[in-house]
Amino acid sequence: MKDGFSVPRRWTPNTFQSEAFSRDERSVDPCARPLAKIRMSPDLPLAMIATRDIGAAAADFLSKLDFSGKQSRELLGPRDVSYSEIAKVVGAAIGKPDLTYKQFSSAQLKPVLTQMGMSSNMVDLLLEMTDSLNSGYMKALEQRSPKNTTPTTIETFVTEVFVPAYRGKAASA
Repeated sequence: MKDGFSVPRRWTPNTFQSEAFSRDERSVDPCARPLAKIRMSPDLPLAMIATRDIGAAAADFLSKLDFSGKQSRELLGPRDVSYSEIAKVVGAAIGKPDLTYKQFSSAQLKPVLTQMGMSSNMVDLLLEMTDSLNSGYMKALEQRSPKNTTPTTIETFVTEVFVPAYRGKAASA
């Protein structure tokens, strides 16, 4: 799995990849990757988790083998962050302090997503999911706790993964 950040929901496997950010000096490009194309409210705090933390939690869980049948585990990352906060962290890290996240409308995103090959029905469902997140109808099922909080912050991810990729260098393993 490529190192990235994910919105940790049972209902979406999308990874918040470093490519979700544009090299544009003024805005995070919501048309760069599928998760970013979902029109999130700029200041909506979301639980985001580094894929490395998902892997570590899965490895730990599987190595103990203290479960039976099927189980799910909600992981929430170190703290909730908004796309505006992420843009500020990225902007500071790449020397572009004016970097901002720009929210696009459904009318702007639907043709872009269908042009990329998504069915109209899939696009409508993604936009409906975004509306549910923005309204607070869809949210984490568990309160944040030491059990579901993971260590990799957005600042660490940006420093160790995003910045090297942005500058064309491989991230360290």
